[in-house]
Amino acid sequence: MVGLTDDERKAGRENYDFYCFLIWPFVEATWLAAVSLMGLTPPLGQNGEIWIEQGKAYNSAQLLGKTLFHQGDLSYFEAVNKETLKNSYFRFEQDELLLVVKSKDPKIPPRIQLGASWRPSRDAKTGALRADGKLWDFTEKIAKSRREGKNRRNGATVSSRVLRLTDELGRKLWEETVEAERSGKGKVPSRLSNEEKEALGKSMREAKKKRDERGARAHL
Repeated sequence: MVGLTDDERKAGRENYDFYCFLIWPFVEATWLAAVSLMGLTPPLGQNGEIWIEQGKAYNSAQLLGKTLFHQGDLSYFEAVNKETLKNSYFRFEQDELLLVVKSKDPKIPPRIQLGASWRPSRDAKTGALRADGKLWDFTEKIAKSRREGKNRRNGATVSSRVLRLTDELGRKLWEETVEAERSGKGKVPSRLSNEEKEALGKSMREAKKKRDERGARAHL
């Protein structure tokens, strides 16, 4: 069992609180990034072939964070910092929550897609995101380390309005991407070439091999 020492309690938990306030903004940023990933779940009727421009996903995550902050669902505005969000997205990429494709053409920015096994389900009638699946559970675990905010007294880590907002922003990203493809005005391809598909498959196999090796070493 881990706990505070008697001396720390007598001192009013000064050191403990100091470190908590250092860490909490980063916990908030990770939670925000995870919530924003839910919005990347393909709408009903989409087969998952569409890839979203990474920069636009960052901007959408920032807009989500700013809205949640002003609603009281996000405790630290520092969590909305784009570089901090990028760090969280990079970690998600390493763990393959997020798939990232980088083109050989320097004019084409990276494109992203939520990993298939991490996508929450949608209501068959309304198409709304459901609070279930691996990503939801992962977000809940992060939320346990968040600082309690004024709108979190009921213990709900991701309220229905938060889920509804990330879904709304995610749908907008999808609609803009699909419309750009349909009109032929899109500068960034929303679908992968055969070469990019092969490269993605290779990188995923290599990443899985490394994870398996790390897991094997951990059990030695």
